[in-house]
Amino acid sequence: MFTIVNSDVTKAANIQTLGRKMYMYSKGAAGWTDFGVLESVTPARANTRLTLKGNRTGKTETFKDIADDDTLTFTAQTSATGDAAVRAYYIGSAAIVSPGTSAAFAGTNAYTLGQVVVAGGRYYQVTAAGTSAASAPTWPTTAGQTVTSGGVTFTDVGTTAPESILAYQDTTGVTEGGMIFVRESAEAGGLNIVRAYPHVQIQGNGEPDIQSFNGLEFLITVLSASGFTPPASFGDFGTNKPSGVVYQVPDSRLDALLTALGTAIKTFVDAS
Repeated sequence: MFTIVNSDVTKAANIQTLGRKMYMYSKGAAGWTDFGVLESVTPARANTRLTLKGNRTGKTETFKDIADDDTLTFTAQTSATGDAAVRAYYIGSAAIVSPGTSAAFAGTNAYTLGQVVVAGGRYYQVTAAGTSAASAPTWPTTAGQTVTSGGVTFTDVGTTAPESILAYQDTTGVTEGGMIFVRESAEAGGLNIVRAYPHVQIQGNGEPDIQSFNGLEFLITVLSASGFTPPASFGDFGTNKPSGVVYQVPDSRLDALLTALGTAIKTFVDAS
């Protein structure tokens, strides 16, 4: 009997156009690093095989063939060359920051376009000149958000001052941590693919041109993570301790899965 178990394989919902996102967490980091706009993420699997051959009947035959050493790698290219966190993973060392001259907020002060103030460890650049109010505003805490004080508009530019100099020790080092890849669908109700690896090594692997822009290439090698337990609420693997997990997840549960995975991998990496 010839029975097809997936007769709906050709339906439109099974055909997706998926984006690319990549996140990395290393031990002790303040959070996950987003690798920005990715040109490509290419997996490759290599293995060393053990083969037993013999000649019992006048012809050499293969009696057993197994994969002895299986290695999964990813090559990823990003255009986020100006991001300090991404470049730190590329080089293998964090930046030594030499900040410029950013001052604290001053009330009733005439601010010019481009000036920078610092508050709570974050930097805010003047994007509309004018005179500030007497007291400081409630500062945003997300890059790109704006706040108005009197006639001045400040834009949050993150935790690194725009005029800072970043110095890296060019060691071409290797960094270990956890990695999450997300292939996200733009279609309403679409399916997304999430690949999670709690123990990887990442290193810089080249500086390609990406659509006429500069780029950075990374080589990611998946390592054993025998002590990691994936969140059971999204798939109970029992006593198995996989070194990587692939999920097919609908839009409605994507955020919950990423939150649970991020927490589990962070806990594993910090304890290693």
